[in-house]
Amino acid sequence: MVNTQEKISDLIKELRDENPLNRRNARISLVQIGDESLPALLKALDSPSEYTRLEAVRAMRSFWQPLTSEALVRKLMDEKVSVRHAAMEALISKGRNSLHPILVEFTTHFYSARLKEGVYHILHVLKDRHLLRAPEIRLFNALKKQVIPAFNFNPNIEAAWLAEKALEALEHESDRK
Repeated sequence: MVNTQEKISDLIKELRDENPLNRRNARISLVQIGDESLPALLKALDSPSEYTRLEAVRAMRSFWQPLTSEALVRKLMDEKVSVRHAAMEALISKGRNSLHPILVEFTTHFYSARLKEGVYHILHVLKDRHLLRAPEIRLFNALKKQVIPAFNFNPNIEAAWLAEKALEALEHESDRK
């Protein structure tokens, strides 16, 4: 009989399969295994295989631990558009719960065009869903000023400062709960 860790290891290997159906089935199986598969999925986020990273990000959408949001935010800077897009969608699905790790990462890597593009998209969707508070809307508006956010390679100091202010407001909001 195969133990769970061996099964997880085999499923992680299947995430890089050329056949999208095989990858999807492996991802679903990992999600069904639950939290026990999380360490392997987190490790898979750093795989050299685009397919493995993509499917690991998609699987992370089903986990609600803060650690998953932090890992997903780092994937907003992935070299592959498919992985970045999947990370955006996963973070959007977590709603306001994703804002803290997004703002923390943005305050330290505000110069990253890829991260800026991802943050802008996530804030845009959350704003449209009426999930942002005033400080986060100010950050969104600062990012919106750039005609094409991903192609402005000058560090946006105003956006970094606004992200810091939004983070402070979010942390203050959490302290009151």
